[in-house]
Amino acid sequence: MTAEKRALDWLEANRVLVLAIVFSLLALALRAALMQFRSEDMNLYYIEWLRHLHENGHFVAIPSLKSDYTVAFQYLLAAVSYLPFDDVVRVKMLSLPYDFGNAWLVMLMVRKIGNYKNQDLLPWLAYAAVLFLPTVWVNSAIWGQMDSIYTFFSLLAIWFFMEGKDRNAFISFGFALSFKLQAIFLLPLFGFLYIKTRRFSLLNFLWIPLVYALLFLPAYALGKPLTQFFGAFNEQVYQFKSMTLLFPNLWQLFPNDYALLHRPAILLTIVALMILYAYLWQARGFRVSPATLLPLAMFSVMIATYLLPAMHERYMYTAEILAVAYLFCCPRRWYLVLAIWLLGFSGYSIHLWQFGPVIPFNILSLVYALVLALGLKDLSQMTAANPSLNPVSKGASKG
Repeated sequence: MTAEKRALDWLEANRVLVLAIVFSLLALALRAALMQFRSEDMNLYYIEWLRHLHENGHFVAIPSLKSDYTVAFQYLLAAVSYLPFDDVVRVKMLSLPYDFGNAWLVMLMVRKIGNYKNQDLLPWLAYAAVLFLPTVWVNSAIWGQMDSIYTFFSLLAIWFFMEGKDRNAFISFGFALSFKLQAIFLLPLFGFLYIKTRRFSLLNFLWIPLVYALLFLPAYALGKPLTQFFGAFNEQVYQFKSMTLLFPNLWQLFPNDYALLHRPAILLTIVALMILYAYLWQARGFRVSPATLLPLAMFSVMIATYLLPAMHERYMYTAEILAVAYLFCCPRRWYLVLAIWLLGFSGYSIHLWQFGPVIPFNILSLVYALVLALGLKDLSQMTAANPSLNPVSKGASKG
C-alpha cells in the first residue's frame, strides 16, 4: 500500500472531520477579509460604547454607560475591551463564536430530525450553509451586529425542547431574552408547548425573569440603578415610530401611520398566533416532535415579524437560521427557504450601501404572505395520518 493510498484511505475515513475543519477555516477567512468594514452603527454606537468601557475601567464603567443594549451584552463588550486589538475587530469578535454556535445547533437539529449518524455528512453541510448564508456573515462580519448572540440561545432553547430538557430550554431562553428583546417572538410558542404537550410545569416560565434578574445583579452591584432594570427594553420598544423599517412585512402595503396602526398591528399578531396554536391544539393528529417543532418555531417568528409594527430588516434573523435546517429536512420546499432568505436580506444592502431594493418592498410583502400561507398549510398537515408531509429523514429517503 502506497503512502498516497493510505492518505486517501485516511481522508475517506475522516471526511466529515476534514470537511468540518475546512468549512470552519474558510468561514473564518471570509470573516477576516470583511472585518475592517465600519458601518454607521459601528461608528455611532458600538465603538463609542467600547471606548467608554476601555477608558473608564472596563466592567466598573458599565453603570455610567449610556446604551440601549442590555447589561448582558455590556458584560461581553467590557470583556473584549481588555483585548489589544483594533476597536472594530474587538466589537466584531463578539458575534464570531455565536455564528459557529448557531451552525453547530442547526447541524444537531438536522442530524436528530433526519436520524443521521455521527459520520453522516449531510448535517455538516447544513453547518456550512449557516456559516456561509449571506445574512449571517454580512450581519456579523460586515455590519457588526449581534443578532447571532440572542439567536444562539433561542436555538439552544429549541434544541433542549427537542431533547425533552424543558427546564434547560427555559433557562436558555432567559439568556436569549436577556440579550435582545426580539427573542420574545418565540415566547408564545412556549405557551403552546405547555398546553399541547402537558410535559412541564407552568412554573418553568419563572426561569425566564429569574435568569434576566440574575444577569442584572453584577451590574447592580457595580452601581447600575434598579430604574434601568428594563431600561434597554423600554428604549427599544419606544425608539422607532414607524410601522416598518426596511423590512417587507404587511405594513409595506399601508400608509406609515404609526399612531393609528401600531396597536391594531399588535392585536393582529396575537390573534394570528392564537389561531395557529388553537388549530394545532385541537388537531388530534398533530404531535409536537423535533420534525414539527422546527417549522413551528420558524413560522412563529415569521408571523410575528410580518404583523408587528416597527420591524427592522434584521428581526427575522432567527427564522432565517432555522430555515437552513428546514431546507435540509424538507428539501421539497426549497423555494420557500430561498424566499425566506431573500426577504430577510432585502433591507441589508439599503442600510449598509444605500443600494436597492432590487425588488420593491410591497411586492416582497406579498411574497412573504405567500410563503407563510404555503408553509403553514404544510405545518397544519404534518400529522401521523399524513406522514408524507413530514420532513424527510435518512431512513425515509431510502424508501
